[in-house]
Amino acid sequence: MTEDVMSEPALTLADLPKGRSALINRISPCHDDNESERRLLEIGFEEGKTVVVMHRGLLGDPLGVRVDRQMIAIRRREAGLIVVTPLEA
Repeated sequence: MTEDVMSEPALTLADLPKGRSALINRISPCHDDNESERRLLEIGFEEGKTVVVMHRGLLGDPLGVRVDRQMIAIRRREAGLIVVTPLEA
């Protein structure tokens, strides 16, 4: 007998609470902007790296994100393409 396991909705970097660490699972393709995935990879958002949201702008944009030991500012829209798994606190 097998159990049906409901998978949790994917958590993106845009939704990660400030100060919480996570691992990057993947970058979701963006249908209206083919350059976003390439740009995110070029600036260091690679599968398996550790990320932490360090700062959010007044209206939630931009985000200051630490990727390994590097600080990067990205738009909330871009952060929404990065699927993450939170690490235990």
